Amino acid sequence: MVKSLRLICDKQDQWDDYVAPVLFSYRATVTVSTNISPYRVLFGRDMKTAIDGALLAEWEGSADVERYTGELIPKLKLTKEISRQNLQDRNEKAKLRRKYYRQ
Repeated sequence: MVKSLRLICDKQDQWDDYVAPVLFSYRATVTVSTNISPYRVLFGRDMKTAIDGALLAEWEGSADVERYTGELIPKLKLTKEISRQNLQDRNEKAKLRRKYYRQ
């Protein structure tokens, strides 16, 4: 985050103007370690941006909370498992690289 702020700010006193957009970008970006965005890990779905809202058709009716929850919980569990497995795979690869370079 600090690198991003340094790239777009000329002076440190400008950081408060850019923190929110930089964090938004970070949360929506897929990370190398988990191969999933932080937003998806936390909420179990991709982040909706302004362009998504402009492109989506108007939603009709209200959400059925029980159905939504019933669909969301398995997605969250699956997302958590995928993220955990991706992180574990990255750690294993890092261990192998460290072992290789120590020899």
